[in-house]
Amino acid sequence: FGNLTQLESLNLGNNRLTGAIQSSIVGSLTNLKLLDLKRNNLNSTIPSQIGQLIKVKYISLENNYLTGTIPAQMSSMENMERC
Repeated sequence: FGNLTQLESLNLGNNRLTGAIQSSIVGSLTNLKLLDLKRNNLNSTIPSQIGQLIKVKYISLENNYLTGTIPAQMSSMENMERC
């Protein structure tokens, strides 16, 4: 995916994506404020690296096949807004 450090919004919802949320991609999204992966066919755990997205205000992961628990690292995401 190259250099994604300036990306602020990533909306890939409703795209029939399959597989895992790749931790290597998550780690490169340092300025991301919106992450929308809802209504796909993602079938992994939520990577702990998602907690590195400290500027994120909104995350949507619903209607996938994610397993496991919500990573504790997400507690450091202080900019998250309640929806």
